[in-house]
Amino acid sequence: MEQSRFIDVLFMVVTVVSGILVATLLLFMVVYKAKNPIITVDVVVLRDLRVVNNTPTRVSVGLNLSLENPNKVAFKYTNSTAVLIYWGAVTGEAVVAETFIKAGEISAGKTKAMNVTLTISADGFLGNSEQIHLDSDLLVTNLLFHTSISISGTILRMFEYDVSSTSFCDFHINVRNRTIGEQKCTYIEQKWPV
Repeated sequence: MEQSRFIDVLFMVVTVVSGILVATLLLFMVVYKAKNPIITVDVVVLRDLRVVNNTPTRVSVGLNLSLENPNKVAFKYTNSTAVLIYWGAVTGEAVVAETFIKAGEISAGKTKAMNVTLTISADGFLGNSEQIHLDSDLLVTNLLFHTSISISGTILRMFEYDVSSTSFCDFHINVRNRTIGEQKCTYIEQKWPV
C-alpha cells in the first residue's frame, strides 16, 4: 500500500513539474519572443544650406528619430550609423555614437527620442555622376536625398539575441526656398531567427 501511494505521489510531482516546464517554455516562446526594435523618423529638418553661385556648398540635415523597444526585456544597442545619400552615393555620414547618441539601453516597452545631424560639404557633390545630377536638379531647384538609419544590438534575457532596425527616408530640399518637401519615410521590418 505504501509503495502504491509513493508511486501516486511521484506521478503527481512529475506531472506538476512537467506542466510548469511546458508553461514556462510557452511563456518564453510567445510572450518573451525577441522582436526587432522599431526606428521611426519623426521629422527631417534642414539645419543649414549654404549656396554659392547657385550651387550648394554645405547641406546639414537633422533627423528626429524615435527608437521603440517592443520587447518585454531591455534592448542594448551598439554604435550605429546614419547616412545621407545623393543619387546613389553616400555623401554624408553620422555615427550614432557618443557624439550624437551614446550606445545604451532601452527598457522594456519604452521609446527613446534621438537626434542625428548629417552634413555634406561641397566635395560630397563633386563626384562625376553627382555633379551631372546636381546641375539638372538645380535647374528645377530641388535636390533629392535619401537617408538610411540602422541601429543594431541585443535583447537581454536568459540568452542574448541579436536584433536590428533600419529606416529609410526620401526627401527633397528646395534650394530657392530653403525648405524640405515631399518627405517619405519607411521602416523595414527585418526577420531574425530566434
